[in-house]
Amino acid sequence: MDLGRMLDNVIMVFAPAAGARRLANRQRGEAMNRKYEGASRGSRTGSFPLNNLSANKDIGMDATLLRQRARYMYQNTNTAKRAINSLANGIVGTGIVPSFKIGYDKGSEGVQMPSVNLMKDFWRAWGEKLCCDFYGRLNFYGVQKLVAKTFKRDGEVMVLRRQVPFSESPIGIQLQLLEMEYLADYINYQILPGGGWTMNGIEYDKRGKRVAYWLFQRHPSEWYTHPVRVSAENVIHVLHVDFPAQNRGVPSAAPTIIAERDLDEYEDAELMAKKVQASHAAFRVTNDPDKIDNISFDRKDYDDEETLEKLEPGSIYHLYPGEQIQFNTPPTAPGAEEYRKSKHRAIAAGYEVTYEMMTGDYSNVNFSSGRMGWIEHQRTIEDAQWMTMVPIFCDGVMKWFLDALLLCPGGLIKLPDNLNITWTTPRREMIDPTKETAAIKNEMRMGRKPWSEMIRENGDDPDTVFKQIVEDYKRFKDAGINAEWLPNLDAVPSDNNKLNATGK
Repeated sequence: MDLGRMLDNVIMVFAPAAGARRLANRQRGEAMNRKYEGASRGSRTGSFPLNNLSANKDIGMDATLLRQRARYMYQNTNTAKRAINSLANGIVGTGIVPSFKIGYDKGSEGVQMPSVNLMKDFWRAWGEKLCCDFYGRLNFYGVQKLVAKTFKRDGEVMVLRRQVPFSESPIGIQLQLLEMEYLADYINYQILPGGGWTMNGIEYDKRGKRVAYWLFQRHPSEWYTHPVRVSAENVIHVLHVDFPAQNRGVPSAAPTIIAERDLDEYEDAELMAKKVQASHAAFRVTNDPDKIDNISFDRKDYDDEETLEKLEPGSIYHLYPGEQIQFNTPPTAPGAEEYRKSKHRAIAAGYEVTYEMMTGDYSNVNFSSGRMGWIEHQRTIEDAQWMTMVPIFCDGVMKWFLDALLLCPGGLIKLPDNLNITWTTPRREMIDPTKETAAIKNEMRMGRKPWSEMIRENGDDPDTVFKQIVEDYKRFKDAGINAEWLPNLDAVPSDNNKLNATGK
């Protein structure tokens, strides 16, 4: 601290008023010398709501309210519902599929292949059936879809590993999805024996590693139950990490909640205005001075039975001499469509989807703009797939699956050391299949993209596709049919035994 600041502090103690004036003068001088305009102080920047709270403190205070409002928008606005569903469809689609493969070492051929087949059999019996879901409604890929939808809408979701009898699950475990209301986040800032602590319902050891979650056994809005401690090994906490050491998630709608609410209220006001504009009224106007003069006006001069109360097609009304019919002109609100589009674009940007995808309005899209938007959206989808869904949820569930295989009846005694599990994401739809297929083919010929990667981008397993191609080639050749769709038909070896060995 320099001498000037030390003097300011001393004066502040003994003469607060004078010290406050010196401090204000110093801050004004420092503000004039700032190099970053965004850090200046004044009327233009005085409304910034700044604080020095951690991300966990900020999220912990607002997570519940953000989640409730995000759910409200999802339940009551078609744009929010479409944006969340579009994200879930892009991230998971019909499923992120695992592939089991053994890395072939010298002398391992024909030894560990039965292990892979056994794992595939168990996966088909568990992951592709409803028995993997604790509630018995979804298979693994349905659980994936619900996880993606929930963590994008609510910001986070928890998956529990539940031990069940083998009669309910072939590997003895099931997946239970829990909304974040199950987390007892009021268990907060408690110092535990051994140097650990709790924050937002999550327990940490003295190193700051997550060791447990405090969860209600039933939804607290339905039943009041005391929270129980659940080991972190039995919980997969899915959230998109935006800050270092972040322990809670933020809904995708967080930056757009106010804009969505404003637009929703604007739509209601616009609807009311349209009703007013459609409420045309007819007025009988007369030029008769006897009827215009209030003194000589007599209500009996009007026939009540001929009073205009409504207009109907084909109606004929008789008017007195000097009378005519005039209509009102309700006010109109110009620019409503431009305002709506502007708001929709801002909301779509907050959800990280395209305007067209959220609204279904493709009226102003051409091939170039559609492709640019689609490419940018694919980057968002891939980020959610490979930064959140695969490493947190898919790999976490696969670890539980492999651990369960060691204990289930007739399962594996030992997992292969060179086991390799890869995940295949949903196929990316092409905007122009003819042009894009030719471009992919050129990339493969140039060596920029392997064939297996191209197959995975289309949502298929390379080993399965290759084996099927070999089998189809043999079948067509035995039948004497020239299958022109087979790649490099003339280069395929004619030795059937070699084909069969390669296809395994």
